[in-house]
Amino acid sequence: MHKITVIIPTFNRERYVQRAIESALNQSFRDYEIVVVDDGSTDNTRSALRRYDDKIHYACQVNRGASAARNRGIQVASGEWLAFLDSDDEWDPSYLARQMEQADNNPTVCMQSTDAWIVELDGDKHSYFSLNGSL
Repeated sequence: MHKITVIIPTFNRERYVQRAIESALNQSFRDYEIVVVDDGSTDNTRSALRRYDDKIHYACQVNRGASAARNRGIQVASGEWLAFLDSDDEWDPSYLARQMEQADNNPTVCMQSTDAWIVELDGDKHSYFSLNGSL
């Protein structure tokens, strides 16, 4: 059993899913597994994932939406904690380590949420929380 299961739902994201997986593989925290759930992609997503066959658990299902894909990932997860990474997003290499540090320092915590950077095509960055009035 792993400490964390990283669940990456994907649908027609052959251009992005590899960057998401690479950001998960580059974590400084190492006790995790990666589950990629292909939600019925019709592009070359599966071909893009083949290079990770020895590093990820791959599941495929008929397209039922992101929530159903996340739920499928939960069904096959073996981790004590779940971490959700969208297939067009990337994590900082210390992301999981920081999350586990917070969990270890706050043993009554059962769920965490974090801010995210939205990066525009021109490179401008915006905090998700600040854009949505959370801070």
